[in-house]
Amino acid sequence: MTGRLLTMSDPPPPSQPPPGWYPDPAGRPGYRWWDGSAWTESVSPATPAPGAGSAKPVTAIGAVGPWFSETFRLAIGRAGHFLPIIVVFVVSVGLPTSFAIWYGLRDTVLTFDPETGVPDVAYGGSRPWLLAAVALVPISVVLSFLAKASVIRQTWAAQAGAPEPWSASVMASFRLARRIVAVSVGRTAIYWSLNLAFLVAVLANAALVLLFPFVVVMLLVAWVRLSFVCTVATLGAASDRPFAASWRLSGLETGRLVGRLLLLAFVAASMILLAGLIGTPFTAIVGGGSTPVDPAADTVELNDLLGPNVAVFAIGSLFNAIGLGANYVLAAAGTTLLYRNLDGPVAPGLKALSATP
Repeated sequence: MTGRLLTMSDPPPPSQPPPGWYPDPAGRPGYRWWDGSAWTESVSPATPAPGAGSAKPVTAIGAVGPWFSETFRLAIGRAGHFLPIIVVFVVSVGLPTSFAIWYGLRDTVLTFDPETGVPDVAYGGSRPWLLAAVALVPISVVLSFLAKASVIRQTWAAQAGAPEPWSASVMASFRLARRIVAVSVGRTAIYWSLNLAFLVAVLANAALVLLFPFVVVMLLVAWVRLSFVCTVATLGAASDRPFAASWRLSGLETGRLVGRLLLLAFVAASMILLAGLIGTPFTAIVGGGSTPVDPAADTVELNDLLGPNVAVFAIGSLFNAIGLGANYVLAAAGTTLLYRNLDGPVAPGLKALSATP
């Protein structure tokens, strides 16, 4: 694990204790070795040596509490830089998509067969707008990858003691766009291919559904082992292989990473829910929000779901975009802190920053 180098000016543990592992005086999760007279560069061993005084054994990724607190501290402390990143990569495509959806699906009516439940679609919107909405989907996916990469860069720079403006992180993500998008798409393809393979197997032989618990564990492990590929693509040198590096880094800590990443995913996803809870009452107050639809109704008019006012629909989409951006910030920042504690590969130019006193 890397961090800023401590000097003799940093205060030692009280009473000049004997050599041992003690809480890192820089405030980072984990422990640092005190040689009896000065702090060293040795940090967070998997099993601290006996006789570490009050120090408790920790793993390379440290305790959950400090890591989680640091994630939120970064998200709040760098909010002025994270918000422009959200605007550039999420809001910029989210708002046009909302207009395209509203105009593309207006006046469309779904009539459900009471026996089969199959809907009959009476399309009434604008086909060019609908095609525009469809075309914006892959663009939004690509921009989501770059948004996460920019947050990764921001997080690493802040932790290295050399914070950079949001514009520098954005430009760095654009320069590495091909690499970032390629590994992100590859990770998604691998993960969902495993899901599809199991589904096909169950359709071919229903008895295989008994393997569902095993498959869930397998998919969870695969998700964790590949969780750092975008981080390697963003921070690593061109010669670093993202998939191999992610698999190696997460190997010894897979069990502990599962809990941390699940917690991170849950909290990050709650940002989307929170944005919806805030946006729905707002659109209802200003008027023109969606109208509840009876689940048992045979006919559904999309006008009821979209609302009569495109501006209000766009405002609701704006809340959702901000919530999605907050999701990206928390997920990418938390993952980057874990990656930093695992001493993931970093390009030489970025690595030098962390060595600056």
